[in-house]
Amino acid sequence: MSDGVTFIITVYNKARYLPAVIAALKSQQGPFKREFIFVDDGSSDGSAEILRREARNLPNTTIVTQANSGPAIATNRGAALARYRYLKLVDGDDVLAPDAAALLLDAMKQTRAGLAFGKAGDYGFGDGGRALVPPPKGDSAIQEISDPLWDALSLCTINPSMMMVRKDIFRQAGGADERVFIQDYSLWLRCAAITTFARVERDICFLPPPSTERLSQSKAQILHDINLALALFLEDNPKLPRPYINRAARRAAARAWLWARRERGGLEIVPALLRYAAGVTGVVGDEPSFIRSTLNVYGQVRVAPSDAEEARG
Repeated sequence: MSDGVTFIITVYNKARYLPAVIAALKSQQGPFKREFIFVDDGSSDGSAEILRREARNLPNTTIVTQANSGPAIATNRGAALARYRYLKLVDGDDVLAPDAAALLLDAMKQTRAGLAFGKAGDYGFGDGGRALVPPPKGDSAIQEISDPLWDALSLCTINPSMMMVRKDIFRQAGGADERVFIQDYSLWLRCAAITTFARVERDICFLPPPSTERLSQSKAQILHDINLALALFLEDNPKLPRPYINRAARRAAARAWLWARRERGGLEIVPALLRYAAGVTGVVGDEPSFIRSTLNVYGQVRVAPSDAEEARG
């Protein structure tokens, strides 16, 4: 396996953002070998055409198009094509800092961690739609996290653009869980179970302004997929130590209760309250099924194709 970096950029209707995203990819600093894999997940806004135009001078570039299947499947498809040892994941509307890959690569090599991540800032748009990207904040201090799973069971604080992962770790973890629509949390959990993490105290990427087009603006979708990923992770790892299982159940219950209290109200809040009480007191029993029982509080959300097939079956 060659010791370079494969950038995997997943794209779905990101036409407005792609020029800035690709410009940042072209500006990545560092002497490492690199390749770029774009996975267009069935865009309908001309993103594929913009990719071909903007990336034509980007060396070692592959553009894959597929029917809309969701970011988890798109991420895994890009990773399956990767030639290099390190995978730098990038959402199709996030702009990388110029030294993003170099910083994460250095952190992984210094600590021997299987995954490294940093912070995220924000960017905006000026006159004529030009992206306004600020200088990165923070420093290059590195902290190794010896037990990332404990924190990961409580919350997910990053998106894929903030991280880099070794390809062997990605494969050992099984990649992103394709039973979950959004890829972030399932991949975070799976990697946290098998490797240490390294954290860089600096902006690695910049996120665009809020938009209804972005999945990150659908709080119900995000919270649903976090709890679903958690339930599936516990199903796949039944021998986790009891304190870890209890922590997962409590957080899932609290998450659903807070959402129900804030967004649903009325009598619909009672089942969530009972689930929350059960999670806090540890009177749960089958934790994966318990966590799955919280999902309906989030209402109608998008599901991964494999999960939809399972539901129909």
